[in-house]
Amino acid sequence: MDIKKVQLPRNISQYDLIHYGVNTTDKTQLEAALWQLGVDIKKGIEAVECEHTTATGLKVNGVYYLGSERFDREWVMSGYASFEARLISKGDLSMIKEVANMSRSV
Repeated sequence: MDIKKVQLPRNISQYDLIHYGVNTTDKTQLEAALWQLGVDIKKGIEAVECEHTTATGLKVNGVYYLGSERFDREWVMSGYASFEARLISKGDLSMIKEVANMSRSV
């Protein structure tokens, strides 16, 4: 499996970034924060103005950064990576298929 082609959504609200002190108008700071939060900035980021729910549960109308989750070792071992990212990072296609089949049979 070529994990460079796999994409798992990893989306972050601008509201949350500002809440934690990120200057979202500074591209370098924005990209650094998104990277730390598990967004693979090398695969591109889309900023969409929409209604969404923040990480703290607030419904807001604002910028929502859409990206793909990182699969690098640092992120996968951080404890914050999704189950899917941890599974995909191993590159074991048979395990991915087995888990997918298990979830269908429930």
